[in-house]
Amino acid sequence: MIHTASLHAPHVGAYSEQAFYETNVHGTETLLNACLQHGVKRFVYTSTTSLYGNAMIPKDRAVWVTEDLPPIPRDIYDETKIAAEHACQAAAANAGLTGVSLRISRCFPEPAPLMAIYRLYRGVDLRDVANAHRLALSMPLSGFETLNISAAPPFAPEDTEALLANAAQVITRYYPWAPEVFRRRGWVLPHTIDRIYVIDKAQRMLGYRPEHNFDTVLYPRDR
Repeated sequence: MIHTASLHAPHVGAYSEQAFYETNVHGTETLLNACLQHGVKRFVYTSTTSLYGNAMIPKDRAVWVTEDLPPIPRDIYDETKIAAEHACQAAAANAGLTGVSLRISRCFPEPAPLMAIYRLYRGVDLRDVANAHRLALSMPLSGFETLNISAAPPFAPEDTEALLANAAQVITRYYPWAPEVFRRRGWVLPHTIDRIYVIDKAQRMLGYRPEHNFDTVLYPRDR
């Protein structure tokens, strides 16, 4: 089963905290119980990278966001998504249901320059999100796993200090053609990048290979 229904970050302030708990937490618990009653063996939960919250505030370098980063929730959205993940984990531990929580990065429509830039470190295409869900249903897994789902970042941990201080320089090192493409389009490369969503675990456990990354958005023929 795939569970995607949720109140999201844009709903914060428009709905009560009680509504967030009823929808995001109690709704998830209800579906988990139904799965257990009807013999469903796998529960794929659509979570969010937002739940890392204040843990993504950089100090002297961009934050390398793996699934091991302890979340520090900022708001009711983060809190309830974490609580829903805990419900999935409990069902996996106590009832033998295989649970997979896909922590999805930014994937809603936005201006093309932002979308391109975010594919470097904090965005993903909905087609890749859909494929991640397909893989989460079909790959051999057990217990409970949390997996970051984002576009493929080109960066390495040793880039994090420079990314915070001078991201454009680092991007140019990986994509020498990017400054000219951005210039022709009237776009500006980012001065700073504050986090990188790491997808190594999803690549390893699911065989997840996002196809719609930074260079795809900008079209290879522009290089």
